[in-house]
Amino acid sequence: MQELLGFPAVTAGLWNTPRGLTTMAFMPIAGILISRRWDMRRLLTFGILTGAVGMVMLSFLSLEAGPLSFVLPQVVIGLGLSFTFPPLATITVDPIPAEQMGYATSIIALMRNIGGGVGISAVTTLLARHEQIHRAILARDVNPYNALASGYLGRLSRLLISQGEGLAGARTGAIGILSGLVNRQAAALSYMDAFRLLALLFVVVVPLIWIMRRAQSDAHSA
Repeated sequence: MQELLGFPAVTAGLWNTPRGLTTMAFMPIAGILISRRWDMRRLLTFGILTGAVGMVMLSFLSLEAGPLSFVLPQVVIGLGLSFTFPPLATITVDPIPAEQMGYATSIIALMRNIGGGVGISAVTTLLARHEQIHRAILARDVNPYNALASGYLGRLSRLLISQGEGLAGARTGAIGILSGLVNRQAAALSYMDAFRLLALLFVVVVPLIWIMRRAQSDAHSA
């Protein structure tokens, strides 16, 4: 929102609130379902797959997207989060004896922080590398032999000349503007790749949920 679409920080924060509001609204529902002995693995599967759908929706955005374009994907992701964290936390600590609960929750929080740090680093690396790849692909067609690129460069040069730039300065400025456009498109494509990869990872981990043992309270109620 801020890097590519130029939203102010306040605007970007405002249009990210639907995710948090949706999570806050539906998390009590997840808690109610857990208290009614629903299989937490089903709730967790629903949450993960819903989050994957939200990531796929984000992957179809473009540089023409406005603030409203982010609302529905944010709501879907927020819904997924609300059905992910409560059952995940509950099913994780379920087999832990009460006297060891403090140690267990500390280790879980540590692993979550480590996983978050590793995940952010991995996605940041993915963004940087894919941006380079996409820029190389896009820049390959931006040359004097491409009629579309050459015509666009000429129009930019004439626009800068009309604003008082000299011939050489207008040419250099037009090339800079065109290079900036290519960089923005490459960055946008790298974000789309990251969203699709995250969606794929969400789907891939779903079978691992069913390797987890069912919570003992659920098993007894069943």
